[in-house]
Formats: sequence, structure tokens, C-alpha cells
Amino acid sequence: MTGRRARAIVSLALAAATLAGPLAPPAFAAILRRAQALVDRAVVQRGEPVVVSVTVESDGFEAASVEPPAAPGLAIERAGTSQNLTMAAGSVVRTDVALFRVYATVPGKYTIPPFTIRLGKQRSDTAPVSFEVVTTLPPGSGAAGGGPDAGEDDRSTIFARIVVDRRHVIWNEQIVARIQILSRAPLEDMPAWDAPEATGFWAEPLGEPRHDRVTIEGRAFERYERVIAYFPTRPGRLTLGPARARVRAIRRHQPSYDPLGGLFPSPPTEVVELPIEAAPVDIAVDPLPSGAPAGFQGAVGSLSLAVRVDRPRVRAGEPVVVSTAIRGDGNLASATDPVITAHPDAPSYPAGARTELDRSGDRLRGSRRREIAFIPDQPGSLLVMPIAFAWFDPEAGRYRVQSSDTIVVRVDAPKEGSAPSAGTAQTALGTPAPPRPAPAAGGGAAAGAARPGARLDGWPEALPLAAGLLSLAGYAGFGLAASSRRRAAGDPRRRRHALLREAADALAEVAAAPGAARAAERAEAALRDAAGIRFGIDPEGRSRRDLLDRLRAAKVEPAEIETIQSTLRRLEQAAFAPGGDAGVVAAIQEALTVARRWSDECRI
Repeated sequence: MTGRRARAIVSLALAAATLAGPLAPPAFAAILRRAQALVDRAVVQRGEPVVVSVTVESDGFEAASVEPPAAPGLAIERAGTSQNLTMAAGSVVRTDVALFRVYATVPGKYTIPPFTIRLGKQRSDTAPVSFEVVTTLPPGSGAAGGGPDAGEDDRSTIFARIVVDRRHVIWNEQIVARIQILSRAPLEDMPAWDAPEATGFWAEPLGEPRHDRVTIEGRAFERYERVIAYFPTRPGRLTLGPARARVRAIRRHQPSYDPLGGLFPSPPTEVVELPIEAAPVDIAVDPLPSGAPAGFQGAVGSLSLAVRVDRPRVRAGEPVVVSTAIRGDGNLASATDPVITAHPDAPSYPAGARTELDRSGDRLRGSRRREIAFIPDQPGSLLVMPIAFAWFDPEAGRYRVQSSDTIVVRVDAPKEGSAPSAGTAQTALGTPAPPRPAPAAGGGAAAGAARPGARLDGWPEALPLAAGLLSLAGYAGFGLAASSRRRAAGDPRRRRHALLREAADALAEVAAAPGAARAAERAEAALRDAAGIRFGIDPEGRSRRDLLDRLRAAKVEPAEIETIQSTLRRLEQAAFAPGGDAGVVAAIQEALTVARRWSDECRI
């Protein structure tokens, strides 16, 4: 009886499981959520693979299959897979990652077609991905010798190279350069890089130095890499590099057959420090095309403009802050902020400005913000007029202009009891100013003559005594002023103020009669002199990098150094940007504003 009861229970359980199958909760059903393909690098050297990672996310336990496409001119091989299961709130999320190596033997730009994803009866495709293959493997230098493979040429054991993502660009377009050291054996530590020679470029390092492993023409290499973004500051044929570094390589000694070697054995390895150099790379830089729109000041990149007003309604006498933000990929430090105007005219003042650069990725990105505060003094409406920003988009090959709409700010009457306008004649205590004494009737000399014992209407009786005391104070004041002038002549701050005022006058003279490159060059020299006077350094004969290093060593505020850096860059670029003398004048006016501010800071 017991056996029959047990068999019945098992039969019922199996039947229940069979019936429950179609009713299983959706948390364990296989549902394809997302599929994405990514390449590890956008540009590779010929012979190097680009690694494509295909990530598939799904609900359930079932694994997805990834099928590579057929791509003429490309060899695609599977490199590995990985899986991950996550259970939360009664659901199962599965992530499958498939890796593929893709090779191309001919330099050029390639597009990998979509990968096909299959999960049960479901099918999906990833988006296509692109990459570029450039040049051939260059010869290296600085061989370490004694590599892991006997008989190898030393130059293939360790070498350096500069790999750029593009060799033909527009003025001020971003170039990403990878300065690489490749070694057949691991180095003792990260190489010590010197700053690459880059005359005619503005440089911004990206991220931290990197270390990974690559396969080039069938051989495994340790790759040590430093990434730098360069922006050409003038058109023509420029040279990037050479790049130099010092490496600490591990040198292996061959076994010694000297019969005395057993008595005095040498270590099997030793660490040697070697200089290494990467060959320079030529870059062709085209000037910006004609047809620049009004307001263009040299911004180049993939950019956008955002405009914001801090509040839509204020009272008369209260500030309203209008902010602009330029964001995107490019040299934002060289971009010029758009002009902000309001109607009707209202008093305004700068409320803040900052540039934030993101150097963590493979390209330089960031944002540039500027804020202007307007103070409307009459009830009604304040119109923030359309704000336009123009830039050149190198990917699209054309100029772009983005403009905001007119923004209306409602201005209400001031609160009762608030401070009156500046036109109202009041004393500091808020009471009406006392009227002036009326002149004596009759006029003429006789009317104003004072008789003995007579009083002067409206004036105190002690006026003669006060006049005498004032005379004595005047003589004392003259003496003190002369002494003060003598002391001030030797005051360092007053001296700096005078010299800075002379530098500002020189900049104003240059701005009045510009001559493109020559005017920008003279303005840059004047600004350098002004910086030397203001911060007590010697700028004579120093490169821009040395000048900035001296400013940092002098503990100058980072925001001030960034202002100097940006202004010097604008002066250099002004000679080549579209706009001719107008662009030069704008850059010189920027330098003039900085010099005058320094002069005011040293005023006594």
C-alpha cells in the first residue's frame, strides 16, 4: 500500500511539472535584451588586429550564439568567450561576451558588417563598426639586445614609433598621437618619456601611460603607450616628433663555456637603461576654407551650444544670470565665448567663466562656460537676444552655426521700501539733502561784503578761524604729499603698476593698427613682458612651456595660468584664423583686458 501511494505521489509530481512547464515564470524565459559590438581601437597599424567585443544581454539561462559576418578584405577569427549570470528579484540576467580578432592586410578604412545573434527562436543583429589600418610597421631604434628569441634582429626586439589617427587635417583640428614603445620582453618599469618635439602644435596629454600586449605580424609584443592630443596652430606641412624616451630593459646573458665561469659566474640577467627614439611623422595642415560665417572665431571640432537663464522672472534691480556652455570634442581652450546682449540695455557684469577638459578618454573633450549677469532697472520685459555660436566641423567638412531663441525675462516693479535709483538725491541716511543757502538779495559786490560784527547767513560764526586752520593744514598736506611721492617712487608695487600700464598702452597701440601675424607677434611679446612684471619672473627668451612652468613655480593661481595660456594661444592662432585683422584685434583686445586687470591689481 505504501509503495502504491509513493508511486502515485511521484506520478502526480511529474504531471504537475509537465503542466507547469508552459506556465513557468517569465524570469527564467530566454528573452534577448541587448546586443552591441565595439572595437578596442579606431586606428591600428597594418599587421595588428583590431579586437571586436560582442556583448549580449538576455533574461534566462540559455546561452546566445554569435555568428561573425563575411567581410571581403578582412580575416575574422574567434578569440574567446565569457559568461556571467546575475540573479536579482526573482529574475536571471545573463551576459555573454564573444571576442573576435579582425585583420586587414591593406591600409584603408574598413566597416565590419553586423554580427548575428541567435537566442532560441529569436534573432538580432548588432550595428556595424568601423576602423582604419594605417601604414606599415616602421623600423625602430634603441635595441636592447639579447632578446628572448636567439638570432632576432635587435631592432625587432625593442623599438619606438608614433602612431597618429590622421595625417591630413584642417587648422586646429584634433590629432590623437600614440607614442608607443614595443618590446619582445617586459621592461623593468614604465618608460620615462620626454616631451615630443611639436613645433606648430598645441599639446594636451590624455590619460595615464598604458601597458598591454599586442601581436604584430605574428609576434607578441609588450606595448607601452602614451596618448597625446595635438592641435596644429598654423597651416602648412608640420612635423610631429621625434619622440624620445629612456627605458630600463632586462638583458639576458648567454651561457658561458669558459672553464673559469664556474668560479666567477655572472648573473643570468641584468637591467640596462637605454635611450630610444621614435621617428617623426609629417602632418599636412590645410587652412580653414573660405566662407566663414559672421561671428566665427576659430573654433574647430564636434561642438554644440547650450544657453540657460537662471530664472524667468525678477524684480527691477535684481540680477538675472545668462550662461552659455560650449561642449564637445575639440580644443575648447581656444574657443571664443559667444556674445550675449540684452534689450533694452541693462547694466551687466561678468558672473563667472571656466573651462573643464576631460582628458580621461582617447580624445580631448570638455565644456567651456561663461556667465553674464544683467540688472534690469525698469519694470517690463528684458529680452535676451539670440546667442549664436559658429564653428567648423571637420568630420562634416563645413561650417556650422547654432543660435538660441530670444529669451523673455519678466521684470516686476521693485518691492516697496527698496533702495531708490541712483538718480534720487539723498544722503547716506536716506533723508533729503539740505538746500543750499540762498544768495543775498540785490547781488553785486556790496551784497556779499562782510561788515564788522556782521554774520554770514547760513555759515557758522567761526568761519575765519576755520579758514586759518585749513590754510595750515594745506601747508602740512603739501609737505606730506611731497614726502609721500618720494617714498612712492621706490615702492615696488607702484613701480609694477606703472610698468604694467606701459605694457597695456603698448598693446592698445598694436590693436589700433594691426598687421595680422606681425601684430599678434608683438602683442604676444608685450603680454609676456606684462606677465613677467606682474609675477616677478623673467620671460625673456623662454618658450611658452618654460614660461608656464616658471609661473607654476612662482605659485601663481591655476586659474590665472590658464588665462595666460589661453590668451597666448589665441594670439598665436589669430594670425591664421579666418577674419583677418578682425580676428587679430579680438585676440589683442583679450590680451589688453588681462594687462589692464594686472595694472589695476597693482594700483595703490
